[in-house]
Amino acid sequence: MNHYQPVVFILDDNEDICISVKSMLETVGLQAITFYRPAELLKQIETTRPSCLVLDVRIPEMSGLEIQEYLTQNNIHVPIIFITGHGDVPMAVETIKRGAFNFIEKPFRSQVLLDSIQRAVKEDELNRDREEEKVQLDRKLDTLTGREKEILTHLLTGKNNKIIANDLNISPKTVDYHRANILRKMHVDSLIELTRMFLSPSPRPTPRFTPVKHAV
Repeated sequence: MNHYQPVVFILDDNEDICISVKSMLETVGLQAITFYRPAELLKQIETTRPSCLVLDVRIPEMSGLEIQEYLTQNNIHVPIIFITGHGDVPMAVETIKRGAFNFIEKPFRSQVLLDSIQRAVKEDELNRDREEEKVQLDRKLDTLTGREKEILTHLLTGKNNKIIANDLNISPKTVDYHRANILRKMHVDSLIELTRMFLSPSPRPTPRFTPVKHAV
């Protein structure tokens, strides 16, 4: 489970918007860091904790779409919520295709943006937990011998010891010995727990799309 305090990055050349959004987030206990130039954001953004990026599409020096592309190419994964006063449906669709979490047009209601930010941070938190679980699983798998990995593959298909022994031309007793070692190294007490470790996580939720303007 991730215990780092979440952070929201805000990039908009409109100082009033940055101050307003930051103030709103702090009232609900979310840390916010504001930037007015792309270079400042790209120099300081970090992904060691759950986060999201509130990003204006039209920024001097570097567009929001270019920033999104830069983050992707540099393997910086952060949910992006685009906001703009010049957006249109084709632009919104393009940001979503590139992996944006949401697209909201100015002017927007504060609650609309807040809800989207909280969902984005929560999703990033869940994704980080899943990634950490995968890392831990890989580390445990690395402790298995070649024979144990082979038997594990058979166990996960639901085969019993006798069938596995027949398939591998070894004795059921040998299979039982390796099975006990597998459970111990994987830190589980039963085959059911072992199987559950390899179940696929829930699919990533479909990004929200808010292409309509909202009254202040």
